[in-house]
Amino acid sequence: MGLFNMFFSKDPKRLYEQSLKLIEEKRYIKAARNLEIARELNPDSSAICFSLGFCYLQQEEVRDEMELLPLVKKGVDAFQRAIELAEVNGGIDDNQISKACSTVGIFYQRQKDYMRSAEYLEKAMKKNPNNCEIKLFLSTSYLFQGRPDYAEKLALEVLINDPNNKKVLAHWKEIRMKAGKEANVDLPEDKRRKIYKDYMEAKDSYFLSSNSFLGFGLVGFGEMGERIKQAGKESHDKATERMMHEYGLSKWELILIEQEGQEKNWPFKAVAR
Repeated sequence: MGLFNMFFSKDPKRLYEQSLKLIEEKRYIKAARNLEIARELNPDSSAICFSLGFCYLQQEEVRDEMELLPLVKKGVDAFQRAIELAEVNGGIDDNQISKACSTVGIFYQRQKDYMRSAEYLEKAMKKNPNNCEIKLFLSTSYLFQGRPDYAEKLALEVLINDPNNKKVLAHWKEIRMKAGKEANVDLPEDKRRKIYKDYMEAKDSYFLSSNSFLGFGLVGFGEMGERIKQAGKESHDKATERMMHEYGLSKWELILIEQEGQEKNWPFKAVAR
């Protein structure tokens, strides 16, 4: 080994910087080796520990599960150490802390250690409070901890931002069922029936009066299909806005009422198209 390489291999800063370049090139195994040496030379660096954890968790070329699991554990351990060091010394930014915390939290969730999972996911959410994915994972950990009220609160926050997310709607229904509640909007059934009827009829009415619908006879078959699609979107958006205003509902509540009405075949006066 030349003098330069001997010096280079004992300088944790140089090893770290070289590792970042290797990570950019997706050479994670080589980067991990450098970072292991760098960590031995500077064990109090949160940045080195974070990058090492990242490398271990990016080694997708390892297909054998028996080989992969130890790498995942090493990655989680490195992330945990990075989090501990960052709390004392800083060294990594909020996005990196959130990434490390959420990864560790998801790992513990898959191990069915829901208490530790929630602990790390709560830390992740403090650093990244608007991340819907973190909220959904934390909601799941709360649910299996036996804290359905906390789980439902987070699920609703996600639904407000992403009302069409079927996965989250299914999760919300699961929370309600585990809590012994109906998986419906908290309104009497006759009220939900009326909202469904008004919503469906408003969609039909807006469809027939849509600018995209008018003049179908003046266009070719291909353009007609596009106009029908556009008219459907316009009518849906207008009816949704109207029902939200009239009944004080959110989008996800309307979606849920619409799903219930379709499943139970609630009647409404359909307008012929």
